[in-house]
Amino acid sequence: MGEPPRMTPDERNRAVRRTRLLATTAAGGSIAAVLGLSYVAALSYSGKSTVTTATTTSAAATTSTTTATPSSTVAATAVPTATPTATPSAHATTGGS
Repeated sequence: MGEPPRMTPDERNRAVRRTRLLATTAAGGSIAAVLGLSYVAALSYSGKSTVTTATTTSAAATTSTTTATPSSTVAATAVPTATPTATPSAHATTGGS
């Protein structure tokens, strides 16, 4: 089994150009795909969100659907905050580095 013949500089340059063209085309195609999918996603989004909650009773399970609609006023509500607790700062040492 012999060694394959070496490429000439012109053959190498053509191979590099083909590789560069392939990489550039793939990048352009992926950008076009992302833009196309983003466009379709933006067209298909209606702007409403649906929240489904499940409540169970002793006899049967029921599901209720609530559609959230945007309102012009937003009421501020107080959110309980967690009190910080002191945690010991333990470090596991395994030696080495």
